[in-house]
Amino acid sequence: MSEHERRDTINRGRQAFRESQLDRRAVLRRTAAAGAGIASLGIFGGIGALASPGSARSHPSLRQAEVTLPPDAAPLEQQIWRRPSDPTFAKVLDFYEAVYERPSVADLFSDPLVRLTKDFEIIPAAATEWTGSEDGKTWTFKLDPNLVWSDGNPVTANDWIVTFQYSADPEHAWDFTWFWNPVIKNYAEAVEGTVPIEEIGVRQGADEHELIFETVDPAPYLPSMLLYSLPLSAAALAEYGPLYNTNPETAVSAGPYILDEWARDQYIRYVRNESYAGTLDVMIQEIIV
Repeated sequence: MSEHERRDTINRGRQAFRESQLDRRAVLRRTAAAGAGIASLGIFGGIGALASPGSARSHPSLRQAEVTLPPDAAPLEQQIWRRPSDPTFAKVLDFYEAVYERPSVADLFSDPLVRLTKDFEIIPAAATEWTGSEDGKTWTFKLDPNLVWSDGNPVTANDWIVTFQYSADPEHAWDFTWFWNPVIKNYAEAVEGTVPIEEIGVRQGADEHELIFETVDPAPYLPSMLLYSLPLSAAALAEYGPLYNTNPETAVSAGPYILDEWARDQYIRYVRNESYAGTLDVMIQEIIV
């Protein structure tokens, strides 16, 4: 083969690859354009390109039955996303376990309280509404009562309370405490070990579906910060310990996906959580990292 022929072959291969990537991106855009809230978690892992906000509020099996793929999309069984990543890097899969030791796709096991649109507008996710006090130091969130963990437990305020307390526990030594230290009441003090973690400003309101945050200073920005509020399961945390989501046998999810397999140093496989009752229409059926 001459040098000219070799270069022509390479260029045609590059063009074919670019065209295939454009086709793939077009499908992903159509299936997921509005998932921008979790897309903004992409700097840490996230699922912005995998699902889009739905409008139905019904039993999860009914909601999933309403999902319709774009007319030019591959069949449902072929909706698999493979994402390259360094398999030796990942140690955990949950934001509140460790932020800087997660794979390129993570945070799939619960919904945050809010999401952000592509225009950075705050929209409901696990919380259906929220209000701030007159002094801006107390924020009350109403939780979606439809949400449920895959083990059958309802998603309640206690899941966030336990998660935030766990994040402030000095023995946990969470790698992202700087984010909440100057904001949540008594959070910095709990991290330092000078007050009990039970005294941080995250507590239940009038019932199990009302969650209250108390801040050090007036914090009109708190709702947007709560994009990073994906809770752990309080029940699973108590029963199996903090690494429960690294083992498919103990994995529990209230989010769009659940862990199916983790071959250490090789790949991680997530599958759609059939119990998911949140607001995302989950079209991608399987994710392999």
